[in-house]
Amino acid sequence: MNKEAKKKGKGKPRNKHDLGYKQLLSFIEMFRQLIQGYTDEDWKEKLDYSRAQRVDKEYVLPDFKKKESDILYKVPLLDEEKEVFLFLLIEHQSTVDHSISFRLLFYLAHVWYDIYKNMTQNEQRAESFSLPPVFPIVLYNGNEPWTVKDTLRDIVQSGELFGDFLPSLRYHLVDISKQEELEKQANALAAVFLLEKENPNANLEETIKKAISWAENESNYELWKTFMKWVARFLQDHRNPSNKDILDDLDFENKNKEEITTMIETLPQRLIDQGAKTGYVKGHEKGLKEGLEKGLVKGEVLGLLKWSNIQHPGIMEKYKDRVQSAQTEVEIQSIEKEILQDIESRKNS
Repeated sequence: MNKEAKKKGKGKPRNKHDLGYKQLLSFIEMFRQLIQGYTDEDWKEKLDYSRAQRVDKEYVLPDFKKKESDILYKVPLLDEEKEVFLFLLIEHQSTVDHSISFRLLFYLAHVWYDIYKNMTQNEQRAESFSLPPVFPIVLYNGNEPWTVKDTLRDIVQSGELFGDFLPSLRYHLVDISKQEELEKQANALAAVFLLEKENPNANLEETIKKAISWAENESNYELWKTFMKWVARFLQDHRNPSNKDILDDLDFENKNKEEITTMIETLPQRLIDQGAKTGYVKGHEKGLKEGLEKGLVKGEVLGLLKWSNIQHPGIMEKYKDRVQSAQTEVEIQSIEKEILQDIESRKNS
């Protein structure tokens, strides 16, 4: 990436997928599901979520790039005045960031410094001076396997020679791709993870219905509605990507819970139909252009295959090579007719 591109990207928020996670985990119940369901620490049973507070502050690293994907909660311990800070960093990138523990060092230092600077000078210098624990969590849903070192000390050159003189700073990783037995949780967060792990060849409609049923018992209606909006955007991103926000076309505010549920359960098919139509039209335009240049109209059929493959996995692989190797327009039209018959047959099976 050149310097100009980096400059343009500076200060921009993370993608809307990260922001969707942040919106969901801004509900204390959703965050509680994360801690209780995906950490094995004994102290989690001592957390008093009824008095938990989200710290409404964004932390900016020294490179001055705004980070939109961090969440900080202050949670008191049961029957105690002491507090625990739970810091979540959401990582949804195409590649892993091997400097994560170094970045976390700055985040945690910021949290502690905010506490320190709000103390009186006497409190700062007193023998009883202490800081609350900050537990760092990394929520990862990238495309590559997570191969990052576990601690800060692991990325310091010759760190093993200096032992405890170097900070360790171990973080807790929640790798969505590794989460199994989600049925045991069967709540809104498990539903999110279920969809993120969704097999592209699976029946998406059935997966959506299962996810919605898991979130059905959430007592907080606003949390449930935020989850359903996340599902809508997830479907748009994975089934018919567009620069337009799908929520602009879906009426959440004037529908009841049952109507919203039906709207989202039927959304996969509507997006596929819309995508197929758009892909077919674009393919047709591309095909006409290729027809003028090469005497062949292949783009039209390839556009049809691309979108039909979402609903009928394997159909692209079955016909793509034949379409690309076809030498005449008559041959392509014959293959197109065969594809349409195949699609109709799959719909009726």
